[in-house]
Amino acid sequence: MLYRLFRGETGDWKNSRMAGWQQVKKELEESGHLKIYEEFAMLIREENFLFPQSIHGMGHTKRVLIMVLCLCMRLGIVGEDRQLLVVCAVYHDVGRVNDGVDQKHGKDSFKKARKAIEKTGQDTEMIRYIIEKHCIDDKTGHHDVIKYDLPDREKARRMLDVFKDADGLDRLRIFDLNPDYLRHDEARGLIKAAYELLQEVPG
Repeated sequence: MLYRLFRGETGDWKNSRMAGWQQVKKELEESGHLKIYEEFAMLIREENFLFPQSIHGMGHTKRVLIMVLCLCMRLGIVGEDRQLLVVCAVYHDVGRVNDGVDQKHGKDSFKKARKAIEKTGQDTEMIRYIIEKHCIDDKTGHHDVIKYDLPDREKARRMLDVFKDADGLDRLRIFDLNPDYLRHDEARGLIKAAYELLQEVPG
């Protein structure tokens, strides 16, 4: 279940002052982020996935892309850093062969999408780190940055944390979101919007 959210320990979050999806969508539109979503959502294609309609398929990927842009908007992440996270969203689960716990699917996803990622012109090594470690626990993921050719390791860790929050918000689809595991207050402020987004972007 949704831990404290659905046990009512944080109050009635559905009726709280927390921003809903329509409000957040308006913010995305006014800030130009919705246009970025529409551009990159075109890269989320059925042929990229073994099971495109699964819980880690196209619908999930589109919602993670939206949450990435929401967090970029709220955290002030712009330019190449934002583009890099967007690319991570598009390809982070394309290597999945099942819907279970699979700590290997990050590496499989990067391997499968490497050529497409390289064509984006973004920092391939940073994208590799984020995609490969998005499904690994925080302590290990932060430690393993030393295995990558990344000059600014602290920045890489911060970028990973942002992406993991965007991905984590969509755990609402399987009723398994613990807000205590989210790393940013800005992510916790998007819980209501992420829940309502499930109705607009199903799958």
